[in-house]
Amino acid sequence: AISGDPDGQTALYDAIYQAVTDTSAQKGQRAVIVITDGRDFDGKKFGTEEELEAVIQYAVSNNVPVYTIGLGLLINEKALDKIAKQSGGEYRYAPQSSDLEAIYRAIAEVLLNQYTVSYTTKLIGSGSHMLDVRVKSAGVIGSDCREFGVNRAGAMPWIPLLLLEE
Repeated sequence: AISGDPDGQTALYDAIYQAVTDTSAQKGQRAVIVITDGRDFDGKKFGTEEELEAVIQYAVSNNVPVYTIGLGLLINEKALDKIAKQSGGEYRYAPQSSDLEAIYRAIAEVLLNQYTVSYTTKLIGSGSHMLDVRVKSAGVIGSDCREFGVNRAGAMPWIPLLLLEE
């Protein structure tokens, strides 16, 4: 069980940044799991929207999805959901620490069933492009569609996709 007396002072965005840094140095499949109330407060100031966006971009640029778990009753679900979805992870809510085991199992199931698909694009220039991926394997069909930008020929950014059964 998780216990303790949290003081409400967690430099959450700094912690995620450090976890992504540490994880991105590892080989193989990588992910960060964060258990938090979702509030970023370092004891002096609250985190800003710009800092939130920066940590998300850092996770995306390092190909490290962040899975967030909101633990407790007063959760900043908006921030936790944004971090998870935009980095390629998932957000889960745990009102009590006893809910964590099921959440860990669900996250493990997702991670064990992920595959990486990559390709080199011939698109050049600024602007947005859409990537539509459809996969069929063992009778299961999944798909996802995401917007991305290209800065130079062949530079394909890492785009987290969620393949949903159709």
